[in-house]
Amino acid sequence: MGSGRQTYVIRKDRPDGVFVDYIRETFEKAVKNAPSIVLLDDLDKFANEDMYHRDAEEYVTVQACIDEAKNKDVFIIATTNAIQELPDSLIRSGRFDKRFHMNFPNPEKM
Repeated sequence: MGSGRQTYVIRKDRPDGVFVDYIRETFEKAVKNAPSIVLLDDLDKFANEDMYHRDAEEYVTVQACIDEAKNKDVFIIATTNAIQELPDSLIRSGRFDKRFHMNFPNPEKM
C-alpha cells in the first residue's frame, strides 16, 4: 500500500552551482505537491570545500528550504555517514528532531 506522498530524493550528483538550484527546485516541488517526502541522501557529501565546510552554500540552502517547508506537510529525512561533519545549525531540533544510529551488521554474529 502506498503512502500517498510524492517522494523526492536529493543526492550530490550535480556540479555545485547547479546543485544548489536543484535543492531549491526540489523543495519547491515538494511543497507544491504536498503531502510529500524529501530524502537528503548522504547529507555529509553535499559540500566539499574543506573537511568541515560548516557554512557551505549547500547547507545554508538546505537549512533555508527546511525552514520554508515547515508546516506544509513535507516530511524530511536525511542520511549521513559522518554526522560530526554537519553544522550544528543544520542538525538542531526544529530541523531534524529525531536521530537514529545504525551500525553495520556483523557477519560473525549472524
